[in-house]
Amino acid sequence: SKTIGDIKASQIAASVDISGLTEANEYDLPVSVTVSRSGLEVEYISPSKVHVRVDKVDTKDIPVDVNVTGTPADGCRAGKPSSPVSTITVQGPAAELANVAKAVAVIAESTLTNIECPVTLYDRDGTAVTSQHITSKTEKIKVTVPMYNIDTLPLTVTLKDGGKLTAQQVKYSINPESVKVVT
Repeated sequence: SKTIGDIKASQIAASVDISGLTEANEYDLPVSVTVSRSGLEVEYISPSKVHVRVDKVDTKDIPVDVNVTGTPADGCRAGKPSSPVSTITVQGPAAELANVAKAVAVIAESTLTNIECPVTLYDRDGTAVTSQHITSKTEKIKVTVPMYNIDTLPLTVTLKDGGKLTAQQVKYSINPESVKVVT
């Protein structure tokens, strides 16, 4: 608690009465100051008014996208990410909520295949929403990224003697010499 001379900050209180506000709008409201110590008197208040914006609190369901970044480990391929959560509900001032377009959970391919990912809100332009007034009970979602092994299998040819040719009489080459198989 700050002290000026022998006056403590706890002995002075500034307040703004918002009890009569019922409509979403902008207001310039007077500041009231009370002093709990006898012998002190308020001479002036600065600022004497504060600008207050009142907005309707609303909720909105927004879609959740999952983005996979990075490169999987050698010999692996990431499948399509999925989440049991396709939308989340956000809450906040209606004017700010109108700008929220989607939520995105980002998972790195090199991480575990089942992981809880933080969710970031974005506007229509793809800019992260940083408003302190917009909230969601869903801060993280579970994301599953199936990981598949990639195996290289050599291709071979088996020749059968038949008719007028024997296997020893046939020259061949295989192109490609191998194929990659996702398992």
